[in-house]
Amino acid sequence: MIKMKIGIIGVGNMGNALAKSLVKSGYNNVWGSNITNLDKLKELGINATSNNDEVIQNSDYIIISVKPQIFPEVIKNIVVKERLYISMAAGITLQTLYQLLGTKRVARVMPNIGLQFSDSTTAYVMGEGCNNDDDQALVKIFNTAGISIKSTEDQMVGFTYAGCAPGLIARALEPDVNTMQNQHMTYDQIIKTQASSLRTIAKLLDAGFTHEEIYKMVASPKGITEAAYLKNLELGTYDNIKQGGIAALKRNDELAKK
Repeated sequence: MIKMKIGIIGVGNMGNALAKSLVKSGYNNVWGSNITNLDKLKELGINATSNNDEVIQNSDYIIISVKPQIFPEVIKNIVVKERLYISMAAGITLQTLYQLLGTKRVARVMPNIGLQFSDSTTAYVMGEGCNNDDDQALVKIFNTAGISIKSTEDQMVGFTYAGCAPGLIARALEPDVNTMQNQHMTYDQIIKTQASSLRTIAKLLDAGFTHEEIYKMVASPKGITEAAYLKNLELGTYDNIKQGGIAALKRNDELAKK
C-alpha cells in the first residue's frame, strides 16, 4: 500500500473519479469531503467527512475539486496549514490562489473527462513555493488516472479549452445520428460506428498523424467525404467552430475575474 496522505475537498464527479483511481492504484490513506452521500464516498475506500478542515488535518497533499464559482467561498471557510494545495478549478490563476490561500505552495491542474476512465491528460503548473518533491508527488497522484503534462501559466487557458473537446465533439456527432437513421441504421449500430471512428482517430493522433493526414486517409477526390467537407466549408462550419473557441476563452476570462 502507498502511504502518501491525500485529501480531496469537494468529492464531486471529478474528485470521485480521482479518488477511485487512487484507491485502485493502492493509495490507502485518502480523505475526502462532501456535504452529501458520505456513505457512497466510504464505499470507494476513502475516509469521508463533511468537514473540510478534517481533510486538511489528515492529509499532506490537498486537492481542491470545487467549481470556480464557489471556490473563494470554500477557501474562506477552511484553516490553511502547511500543505501542497492543488486546485482543479478552471480559470483560477496561481496569483489568485496565492491571494486566496495565503501561501505560494500551490499548484493548478486541468484534467479532462477522461479522468472518469483513468485516461485523462492532466496539465499542471506549479506555484513559486513548490519544490521538486511537490512536483513529483503531484505527478504520482494524477498519473493514477492517466498522464500528466507540465505546463506554464500561459498555457493553462489552452488546456482548459482543450478539456471542452469531448462535449463539443459529442454535440458535433449528433446530427449524423439522424442522417444515418434516415438510411435505416439502428441507433445502436450508429453509436458503435461513431465510437469506433473516435477510437481510430485517437490512435492515429497518438501515432503522430496530423488532422489533414487523417482526413486524406479517408477522403478521395470527388468522393462522399470530400462532398461533406466542401459543404461544411461553404456553410462556414469550421469558422463557426473557431468562434465557439473564442467564446469559450472569453467566458474563461470572466470566471477568472470573479
